[in-house]
Amino acid sequence: MTYKLFAALDVPDYVYNWLVNFFSGRTQCTTFHNVTSELKEISASVVQGSAIGPASYVVNTSDLKVVHAGNVLCKYADDTYIIIPSCNVDTRMVELDNVERWAKGNNLTLNRAKCAEMVIHDSRRKSISTTLYRCYFAFCQSSLNEYE
Repeated sequence: MTYKLFAALDVPDYVYNWLVNFFSGRTQCTTFHNVTSELKEISASVVQGSAIGPASYVVNTSDLKVVHAGNVLCKYADDTYIIIPSCNVDTRMVELDNVERWAKGNNLTLNRAKCAEMVIHDSRRKSISTTLYRCYFAFCQSSLNEYE
């Protein structure tokens, strides 16, 4: 995990040091069909089930931006949504490709099979709709994918 995004926060040194300590030296194992893997150190900056997890996700995805003006990213906990108005509907794949490139650069994979597209249409207005994508990320570490 890189701490540069946390270092950019306007927080006292003792808070930054606590964050570094909290995210350092974490381990994880996987159990599948009653077989448990060895503990492996992880560099994940979002600890599932922790109170700080949602905030750390927002901080760690702060450098993920949309490609086209008018499109919007909404991030919370471990969810990322791309909101694309109808005037930008042709930018859908460019935006997903951008998210995928960002994910790879941050030791994540975008699970396109789990991404969902929802088109919202206002029947009171002609030809105005919004496309909403929900993006799912998975960590790229081989130790975490051992039993997938």
